[in-house]
Amino acid sequence: MLNTDALPDEIITQILSQPTMDLRTLETLMAVSAKLHRLVIHVLGMYRLPSLQLALTVEQEGKSRITASYKFSYFDSASLTVFMTADDPKARRYYRSKACPVVRSMALYTANTPTAPTPGMYYPQGTKKLSVQKKGLHILQASSWKLAYQITNIQKPEYYLTPVSITMDFGHLITLESVNRPVDRRHHQHYHSSFDIKLNKMKRWATSLFSM
Repeated sequence: MLNTDALPDEIITQILSQPTMDLRTLETLMAVSAKLHRLVIHVLGMYRLPSLQLALTVEQEGKSRITASYKFSYFDSASLTVFMTADDPKARRYYRSKACPVVRSMALYTANTPTAPTPGMYYPQGTKKLSVQKKGLHILQASSWKLAYQITNIQKPEYYLTPVSITMDFGHLITLESVNRPVDRRHHQHYHSSFDIKLNKMKRWATSLFSM
């Protein structure tokens, strides 16, 4: 059995930084050993998370869908919380005579892709309304994420909403990555069976390779 001390940190970091290592696998590897936990945290904060962006869509009464992009800002390794800030935030107009706008969907993608995916593959549990009661900074709290936005220029019949930031559990990012990953529907069942087998093999391999 190979001890992690026998391998330089640089070599392990290069392995963990490979794009084939999805977030769920990295989470699994964090539990293998103290050293591997430290290196995975380093890889997440320095390489993997900064390469990701989040697309979040807000709509009002099923119309006026507006998608904002959020980029990585900070990773709290103690709480495994990810902080992202709005990329090029712009104030968007909504109407007071209509129902409050809601968060409709989220999608995770790699920052260097030519175009962001259209959110819609993942819907947060339950309708999350963005309050328009007064001007200022508002926080929309969900079970695993928290959205900050600014309300300005309230006047009849309209007001303006500007995205600020979003904070989420690392587990929520794993869910987004898993759901947003393209799947060939013709081989959906076979895909998941093969993936589970490969993942179990990787877990056994990682345990034997990196256990202290």
